[in-house]
Amino acid sequence: MKAFNTISRIFDKINSVLSYISAAAIFIMGAICFISVIFRYFLRMPITGANELVQIGLLVFVYAGLCAGLRKNKAISVPIITEKLSHAGSNIMIALGDLLCAVISAIIAVVLAGTLPAKFGNMLRYSTDIYSVPLAWIYLFVVICYILMTLNLLLRMVELFLEIKHPPTRDVRDVEEPSQEEVL
Repeated sequence: MKAFNTISRIFDKINSVLSYISAAAIFIMGAICFISVIFRYFLRMPITGANELVQIGLLVFVYAGLCAGLRKNKAISVPIITEKLSHAGSNIMIALGDLLCAVISAIIAVVLAGTLPAKFGNMLRYSTDIYSVPLAWIYLFVVICYILMTLNLLLRMVELFLEIKHPPTRDVRDVEEPSQEEVL
């Protein structure tokens, strides 16, 4: 159990770093878009490569944020089935969903990682158009994120079965409806 808690803390730290990376990526993307609009439409000097930087930032934001969000159980769910079950039954359904998602993530990771060694040398020659960022590093980042997603889902599934943590799920019903006075 102590080893499991250590593994859990390590994953929490990794995902904390991924949260900061994701937040930085979306901040930088917003700043680039804002500056690009100012330069393009007001100063009539478009920034070369702004679109490319935003596309790379979007990849980083999505994959790093997805890893971190899965670990913190921040995915939105509609508990149509799980709300009708007991606590144990709800945990089993959530764990089965996590297992299904982990299997799919693992398959994607294996397929991507299987093609990575054969293509990595060739992919170092291919890069983005303007800033020449090698596509191999972007591809490697995606593979690492899929592996982390798989491990996060498996860890969360084990935690549910052992009932070490039972993080609250975000529910669509968590959003408060405005009262009639607020609407009027």
